Amino acid sequence: MEFVLKEEMEEYGSFNHEKILLVDDNDTNIFVVKTILEDRGLIVDTALCGREGIERYRASKEFEYKIIFLDINMYDIDGYEVSKEIRMSDREDAAKIPVYALSANIFAKDRIKAKESGMNGYVTKPIIYKTLFGLIREIIEKDKGSTKKESPVQKLTTDKTIGRREEKTISESNLLENIGGHFIFNALNTIKGSVIMKSENSCSLINDLSVYMQYRFKTLAGEVTSNVSKELFYLEAYLRLEKARFSYINYEINIFDEEAKELSLPAMSLIFLAENAIHHGLLEKEYDMCEKALVNVCIVRKKNETVICIEDNGLGFDNEAVEFSTEFGGISYIADIFKEICNGELEIDSERDKGTKVILHLTSWRKIDENDCGR
Repeated sequence: MEFVLKEEMEEYGSFNHEKILLVDDNDTNIFVVKTILEDRGLIVDTALCGREGIERYRASKEFEYKIIFLDINMYDIDGYEVSKEIRMSDREDAAKIPVYALSANIFAKDRIKAKESGMNGYVTKPIIYKTLFGLIREIIEKDKGSTKKESPVQKLTTDKTIGRREEKTISESNLLENIGGHFIFNALNTIKGSVIMKSENSCSLINDLSVYMQYRFKTLAGEVTSNVSKELFYLEAYLRLEKARFSYINYEINIFDEEAKELSLPAMSLIFLAENAIHHGLLEKEYDMCEKALVNVCIVRKKNETVICIEDNGLGFDNEAVEFSTEFGGISYIADIFKEICNGELEIDSERDKGTKVILHLTSWRKIDENDCGR
């Protein structure tokens, strides 16, 4: 959750008691968002699960809510189902009321699913309140008949070029903004549990989260280029935190090309790929009691190129059955900026129930330049 200073909030202007429905099963998120929105003059009704959100909508007057925000991952039914139920309601406002997802998911398949459920778009987590207030103001002004302005949030699209550099559905900055949204909250809960249990690892976990956050803040401030050595340092902090949360997950980092450590990489790119391996590979698969989930990062020198491989033994998929750009929009975007910064290529090799390899080929021996940072 983004912390907002009082001076910053005043820049967002004020509203005239327009009513919003916020549906999220995290009561802390509800409290913070409701407090900030109501400070600016909005009225926020809340629901702590999907079914309660549906009932809140059905009990309201038509057009009472100017906008509905839905968390995607809720314990009873997800935000997609809530959106479908709202759209199927026998009310005049059912097809017209703006419905937006609150989500940390940036993959193309998630945006397509949101569009198919009837949502108008999404606001990414952690919430950037300048963006959120801009969206709310735009919708209210449009409702009043004002000239429509360009929306400050990502719009849903099923275009197969999602994730490519020329598309504005994922820009360089908002990709970095969205990496690790839920991870930070989950890491804090893991540390909290470690402290309660008086674990000896508590201090190390706090240090790892501090290291991770320091890097993330740098990328949010504009540092979009890193090098292999720095990426591996922050990647290992990230992996240690994930291992603390999921004890059956192991990781290995093997470097067989020491000279590659100074080569340029897009900032947080290896963390993004490892996060994808864990949450869309390892956590989707059921493991035997004696089997360990594994993420293996390997760097080797092959002829005239350096190869970085991020491999998992997770669920995997059939290569030939997947449309790369639509199913893996975020990775497709990483491939584009990887090619631009490193003059390299990214490939994916996967087998169902065996796992997935994401392979980065660096053919250009371009070391990071101080001028790259923050460009």
